[in-house]
Amino acid sequence: MNGGQVVLAINIAAAAIFIFGYAMIACSYRAQRPALWFSAAYAIGTLSQILNFLISLVGGAAVFERASYMSFQLAILLFSAGWAAYHRRPAPWRIIGLLSGAGVVLHEISFLVPPATFANGIAYQLPFAAAAMLATRSVLSIGPRSLLVRALGVSYALLALNFLAKPFLALEWGFPTHLADYTATSYALLSQASTGILMLGTGMILLLIVASAAITEAITASETDPLSGLLNRRGFERLAQEAITRARDRGEPLAVAVFDLDYFKQINDRLGHDGGDRAIMDFAARLRRHASATAVIARLGGEEFAMLVTEEIGRAHDRAEAIRVSAMAAAETTRLSPTTSAGVAQLLPDETLFTLLRRADQACYAAKSGGRNQVCVAGEPAAAPVLALVA
Repeated sequence: MNGGQVVLAINIAAAAIFIFGYAMIACSYRAQRPALWFSAAYAIGTLSQILNFLISLVGGAAVFERASYMSFQLAILLFSAGWAAYHRRPAPWRIIGLLSGAGVVLHEISFLVPPATFANGIAYQLPFAAAAMLATRSVLSIGPRSLLVRALGVSYALLALNFLAKPFLALEWGFPTHLADYTATSYALLSQASTGILMLGTGMILLLIVASAAITEAITASETDPLSGLLNRRGFERLAQEAITRARDRGEPLAVAVFDLDYFKQINDRLGHDGGDRAIMDFAARLRRHASATAVIARLGGEEFAMLVTEEIGRAHDRAEAIRVSAMAAAETTRLSPTTSAGVAQLLPDETLFTLLRRADQACYAAKSGGRNQVCVAGEPAAAPVLALVA
């Protein structure tokens, strides 16, 4: 093997890792299914590398050379389609089609232009550069611009510059007149190495983006109550603790309301578990309607719910009261909707989430003990008695 063939073999092995990496994540997480586009793009790009390797071994058939060229350009173009699909946006198929057609034309022109010339190199490399520019545009215009996404955009921009620089490098390092001799040249070693490194970096960044999204999906699934669609207790405690830390850093008030559906067991006894499930889902929807945009709402378990808001106790009480009135109105018109009792508590200095929830829960218990269908506000915890020492 010469140097160019070794680099081709390394590029093929690296691409195989990405092909299987994207495919495994896509098959393991439902929301990551569009990552199959990235797997397909790298598979098609790998076909180009395999064909180049075979051409260097058995000779340069024109049909293989054309297939290699078009598969590599298609691989870069398919990224833009995959990125759009990954973000549930329409793919730029018209631009992809135009660039693909232009690539065919320019590639055929490269056969007519004298080989080993600057004009030949430009005609050959320009379609690849255009495809990488489209990928850069797609990354920076679709979806959130996180640090990793910005890095991905920069990586594709560098890839485009890499293709545009190759005709200049060919003038300096020399380009073979026959494709079968390509891998034996110093230019091939430099060209394949530079493209391989940039494609490796691009693939790694993209894999990190997809893997990070998959981890977020797994965390969300583990912290979501499947019946109500709200946070479960685990998710509520994590986000509530973050909200407490943030509120203290900013000097903002914080309050929590705990709700318990009244006579919920009677609904299950009378209407079965389907009726109980319907009541849970209806109350979850009611919480969403009345909660603030920044509220943390959850089903803590059974028929118990919680709502954490960055508000004073009075405003939190008004929200809880609005939810109670809405539940009462629904209970008067349908047998599926129970009334609710609630307890509201304000976060005190140096108070933990555990004690905040406990005080709100005690206030909710007081509301149920006092006749149900009402909202009670928790007072501050009583100070521990001080024992006087008698001399």
